[in-house]
Amino acid sequence: MLIVFDIDDTLVTHSRAVEIGVRKLHQHRFQDTPLPGFLHRWREAHRRHYPEFLFSRQTHADMCRARVRDVVDGTLSDQEATSLFAIYFEAYEREWRVFDDVIATLERLEMHKLAVISNGPSGEQRRKLDRLNLTSRFSEILISEECAWAKPEPEIFLQLCESCDSDPSSSVYIGDHPELDTMAANAAGLNGIWLDRSSDGTQVGEIRAISTLNELPATIEAMSTS
Repeated sequence: MLIVFDIDDTLVTHSRAVEIGVRKLHQHRFQDTPLPGFLHRWREAHRRHYPEFLFSRQTHADMCRARVRDVVDGTLSDQEATSLFAIYFEAYEREWRVFDDVIATLERLEMHKLAVISNGPSGEQRRKLDRLNLTSRFSEILISEECAWAKPEPEIFLQLCESCDSDPSSSVYIGDHPELDTMAANAAGLNGIWLDRSSDGTQVGEIRAISTLNELPATIEAMSTS
């Protein structure tokens, strides 16, 4: 069986690292701005601008500068915006961690073919896996910047299945975002599983959900015998 994982907030801490990075930027010279509002504006800027990069309408560097300008000052020069983003990113990068349930789960599933699909800049996403000693655990890694597609487009899922010589219907995709990961994988013909680390019991349609990767081996076993 092909089992495919998302990276951010599935294998590697991301949301917490973002918050630490934004706090570092806030402390740099924006303490007069209330932190909750600063964080909110950063998340909203990411939501607005990240798709522009993912779908090749904006370079990664331009996207990063646009986010800073949205949050800080729309008149910043390229150099000023780049420097401020670097303050954020240095702190964000230092906070990358593997979730506690990842390694044991990957070891329990090592008889299967394991792979990764992730949206984002290739260098950054692959550096996460390398730095945290995860790269060698996967037979295939596909990052959106390396191909013509990005989640939730079905083509990125199908491209990975083709490269792994796996039928989508016998493949599983696990991610933390119900629409972008789970529903998108289901729409592409894979078996999507939502990793709901919040454990708040929220139901999103009829999608299959787990609250920790420790549940994944048993979930996959039940799927294969049903």
